[in-house]
Parts: sequence; C-alpha cells; structure tokens
Amino acid sequence: MPNTDLEYLRRFSKHCGHPGELAELVFHDYFKESDPIFPIDIFKVLKDYGVIYRFMELDSLEGMYSPGYEGNYAAVAINSKSKYERQRFTAAHELCHHVRDFQSVSASPIGGNDHMERYANQFATYFLMPRKYFEKQISKYADKNGKVSPDDAVLIAYYFGVSYESVMWHLYNMRVLNIIPSKEFFESYGYTKQFELLKLKSLDSFYLKNIINGYTYIPQANTSPLWSIFKHDLVYNDSRVEGIDLPKEKVAEICTDLRLRLHDSEYYSKYQDDENIVETVGHILLYDYIINSEERFDSYKLKEMNKELYKIAPQAELMGEFRTTDNAISGAIINTSHHRQIPEDLFWLDKDIDEAFGSVQILSLSDWLLFSVKVHHRIAQIHPFGDGNGRLCRAVMNWLLRTNNLPPIYLVPEDKPEYLECMKKADINDYEPLHNFFLKRLLISLIRLNAITTIGISSI
Repeated sequence: MPNTDLEYLRRFSKHCGHPGELAELVFHDYFKESDPIFPIDIFKVLKDYGVIYRFMELDSLEGMYSPGYEGNYAAVAINSKSKYERQRFTAAHELCHHVRDFQSVSASPIGGNDHMERYANQFATYFLMPRKYFEKQISKYADKNGKVSPDDAVLIAYYFGVSYESVMWHLYNMRVLNIIPSKEFFESYGYTKQFELLKLKSLDSFYLKNIINGYTYIPQANTSPLWSIFKHDLVYNDSRVEGIDLPKEKVAEICTDLRLRLHDSEYYSKYQDDENIVETVGHILLYDYIINSEERFDSYKLKEMNKELYKIAPQAELMGEFRTTDNAISGAIINTSHHRQIPEDLFWLDKDIDEAFGSVQILSLSDWLLFSVKVHHRIAQIHPFGDGNGRLCRAVMNWLLRTNNLPPIYLVPEDKPEYLECMKKADINDYEPLHNFFLKRLLISLIRLNAITTIGISSI
C-alpha cells in the first residue's frame, strides 16, 4: 500500500478552490514522483485510502458515500448498471467526497448538479486525466494549429480509460478541440465504428480485474437466507445448463426440505426413478459437501464429489470410480484423457494445485480466478467420470474460489453457447476469453451475495 496521508489531504482540501488543484494534490500524495500506468486503477486507489466499495443496483444514483463511523471503514456504493468507464468516474467522484466531504453521507444523483457534485465531477476528470499527462496526449495528436480532432479524441479516451464525451468536453474546455461538441454530435458520431477501425482492444477485462482485485467480499454463512436463495439459483441454473428440467420453485422446495429434514426428507428416498429429482438432489448434496468441508480441494476429492452427485441414483454404489472406457467431448478440439491415463493426469494437476496454494497470498483475486478457471478446464479435458463431469469441474472451480474467500459462480442456460466457445479456445491454450467470461460472472456473484451488508453503506 502506498504511503498516503489522508489527514493532510483533508486539512488542505478546503483551501483548494479549484477541483483540479485538489486532484493534483491527491494524485501526488498517492503516486509521489512515479509515473502511473494508465488507465489508473481507481479502485485500488479507493481501497488504499481506506474505502470499501460495493456495486449495487441504484436506479436514480451514480453512487453513494458513507463516512467510517466508530472505527468502521468508509464505504462507497457504485451503480452496477452503469458502463465500466462511468463506474470508474463514479469511483473517482466518491474519492473526492472521501477526501473533502468526509463528515457526512452523500448521494450522487444521475445528472446531479449542485456545487458539491459539480466539484466532485471535476475532481474525477482531473484525477483520471491528470493535466500533465493529458497535455502530453494533446501534444501527441494535435494538428499544426494545436487542435485535436474527434477521431483522435477516441485514442485519448482509450488511453485514460474514460468516456469519449468526458474527453471531448475536457478538450473543449481547454480550447484545443477543433469542433464544438453538442448532443447532436454525440448522437451521430460513430464512436463504436471508429473504435473498431482503430483496432483497439476492449478494456473490459482490464476494468473487471481492477474492480475484483480491490473488492471486499463478506462471505455469507451457510445459514444466511441470502446464501440459501443463491444456492437455489445456482443449482437450478447449473442443472438447466446440463439439460435437467425442473421448475425453479421445485428446486427451492427440494433445497429447503433437504436443509430442514436432511436424510429424513422424502426427496432423499422416494424419487430414485425421477432422473431430474435424482440429479437435482445430488447437485444440492455436492455443494453441501463443498461448503461443509474444512479441507482444500485436491483431485482425491473428485471421487467423493461424484458419489455425492449421484448419491440417491440407482446403482449409486457404482459411482465415484473413474471411467474404464474412452469417451469424447462433443465439439471439443482435443481428445479427453485415455482412461488409463486419468490417475497420472490428476497427479500432475495436484502438483499444479499445490504450487498455486503456495502462492495464494501473493496472487491477486483475478489471478486466483484464472488459476481456478484453468483447473476447471483441465478437469473437463481429463473427463474422469462417465457422467457429471461438467457440473463437477464447475464445482471444483467454486471450491477453489471458496478457499480464497470468493463466492461461487454459476451459469444460466443462455450463457452456454458463449461458455462452450470459450472452452474451445482454452483447448488451444487461449484462456483469456474463458477468464473474461468468468470475471463478469464473478462480479455478478459478488454483487448478489453482498446485496445486503452491515457496513455503513447499507444504512444510506
């Protein structure tokens, strides 16, 4: 963590009449004399200044700020429905409130225009696009008259990771834009087309990594109502991905009955002939097994996981053994492991898992997700069992995430085509699409499972 001086900044913030002056003060306090990497990781900056942030569905607000009372952390809420560039801007906006308006709760309405909100908006602009570095970009793209074109403004927006409109207005206010921007211009300008013509790579993955690496997740207890609802949705949707067809209400009923009655539940003993119920019960038992385990995952747990998945199936006593014939994954680019090769392949996978656990304290959360995604993909490739491999490999990923205090992830049926396409790319060692796919869904889980929190932001 940088050696920041928040108290110094707060003392002098009231003397900064112009928001650019305060932004420069905070910028130099944080980065000292070093040059930052752009786009700035504003979420790490927030966290390093002692702010916990949450993404929440805020219908009429961009964000909210709550001071840290009685030893609690200050907290910020950011609208989860906004675009990533807007979320970054909101984070910088709330940083201003944390430095300058730290004595009271504040809410930032969409389009808010009072003095405090205007000040924080300008602060965000100058912090994300520091004047010194912004002027360097102007020099890079300006014509012989010192003016920047709308097309070159696309490159500047990309460099700083901010919205195109904010760059255009900033250029205009500095009198270096060769047009006068207007609502009509922004509606007609083909920003997306220009972005594609310039062959710029999407920064969504970069933003998601920033968001997740600084996110403070509060794990839900097994008895939490929020966790129970989430588990219902996980089992319901992940089962549908595999073709199991039960109404959501029925899945919730089975989950609740098993939780309350355990082995006395009628679903544990009376429905062996109903494949949908058998596999749904098994899916629930599989996640109960993971949640109740005090141990970390290794490949020896796979057999027990497969037994749980088919615990009430006919001939359940035959489950939990590696396949003895060869099989294939429909649509996969490479073959699954030869059945005699399965133990050796899992042995080497365990070596990778041991090595990763040795580095877990220094890996970022997004890097740990990448490792978990790779293990999930490798188990899918090995395909150790005759059935249930898809649910098992995703359950293993979730077990690994749980080890690092991250929430589980699940797919919905609409995700399946993209998921399978990403898995195919991983077959040829291109893991980036699969990593990005799960980064998005991990953020969804973080938002849902911390939808109700006990820290200050929940009381705003």
